[in-house]
Amino acid sequence: MIILPKHNSDGILVDPSDPTYNWRDLEATEYPDPGGADAPQFSTFMTNIRGNSYQAGDKMDMRFHLPHDWKFGSDLYLHHHWSHNGTGISGNAVIDSWATFAKRGSVFPAAKNQTMTYNTVNIATTPQRIHRVDEIQLSIAGGSASLLDTDDIEVDGIILVTVIFTSIPTISGGSPNEPFLFRTDIHYQSTNIGTKAKAAPFYT
Repeated sequence: MIILPKHNSDGILVDPSDPTYNWRDLEATEYPDPGGADAPQFSTFMTNIRGNSYQAGDKMDMRFHLPHDWKFGSDLYLHHHWSHNGTGISGNAVIDSWATFAKRGSVFPAAKNQTMTYNTVNIATTPQRIHRVDEIQLSIAGGSASLLDTDDIEVDGIILVTVIFTSIPTISGGSPNEPFLFRTDIHYQSTNIGTKAKAAPFYT
């Protein structure tokens, strides 16, 4: 039996020479537009493999539940896993995300907008079927015009996110000559333990 403290700043750290809390992925539940107007298309990425391909303006609604092992007070980072299957590419991939967070019993505030822009340059820089992971910060202590307030975040809360492929690069030689966004996750630091209580106040 191992008994650990219940304080919100305690947990299991990694790297004896430079101890820190490890990172984990918070995976989304995704909801495409049921009407289909703004939904990506389920297309062939490569032989026997399919995924969501995005035209400019296509979007995906996502829901994230903040787990009980989140390190209290640590910032969150949103990252996109995407690719393309063309033989030529140029221009920018621009992904906008709108996010809002509410803890139990709280009201969801106005969503904050963050933009990820990547210049594909050419096929040598952004090869066919490359697995790109591009990350942006999602929260910061005190919040900002574009970032959620880390100080307001609490375990068992919900993060609502809408991701929009605002602008797509020019792709040729592939099908459907559109970028594929395979998933969007949130990086968070973990204490590697849960909270003592299942409801707020969680650490008493």
